[in-house]
Amino acid sequence: MSRALDSFHGLKNLGNGIFWIGWTSHYDMAMSMLRVQEHYESVGDEFRGKIFSLVSYMRWYSHKFGEGAFTYPDDFCGYNYPGREILSLLRDRRDEIPDWNEYDESMLAIAEFVEKLAGTDDFYLISTVRDDEATFKHEYAHAMYGQLPSFKEAQDALVLGLPDETVNRMKVNLIQKGYADGVHLDEIQATLSTEDEEDLIEGVPNVRAIRKAQVGLRSNLEVALSRIRHLFPPRV
Repeated sequence: MSRALDSFHGLKNLGNGIFWIGWTSHYDMAMSMLRVQEHYESVGDEFRGKIFSLVSYMRWYSHKFGEGAFTYPDDFCGYNYPGREILSLLRDRRDEIPDWNEYDESMLAIAEFVEKLAGTDDFYLISTVRDDEATFKHEYAHAMYGQLPSFKEAQDALVLGLPDETVNRMKVNLIQKGYADGVHLDEIQATLSTEDEEDLIEGVPNVRAIRKAQVGLRSNLEVALSRIRHLFPPRV
């Protein structure tokens, strides 16, 4: 058994093909999720959709965002992506990965277990450390956006109903934080729905319009959360 799983806390089926992985260690969580996360949506063109070594990514990230230090496990407290992304990389292309390690092994084992539970590879994983309510809600908003078309449509309508200059400024702020273009609308809805959005709305015109949209965004997520609260008493 991989030592990376020593800090694995548990797995819950949240419905709609969404599964939550809980951890006790930020570091083990980050290193288990990193390869697939950055293959899926890295801001770095040399990593998104590519096969890469963790050392090469750590060197790039340290210079790009960490001022010479690898701060990735501290910079991100939650992760999310479709199960097919895990399986297509770690299972189907395993032999191409130059530095296969215990973190890849643990992630593949979890994904294949969930695939059996779900009866399909069309599932969505979210990952946080245990008892982190705020991050759980944020990642769940991503998962609902990815898995439930009606939720996505409702959230997109509220975000895209904002003035263009407001949305464009938020996208610029996300690029500066390291988010790839393809996830901007998802990240905007998840952030405005769940947490302190100070970095996202920095320099944004018409904050009043954002506050109005947030009422609907948070209400939509709250309805979704109300259906799974019994799985996490009393924290979520």
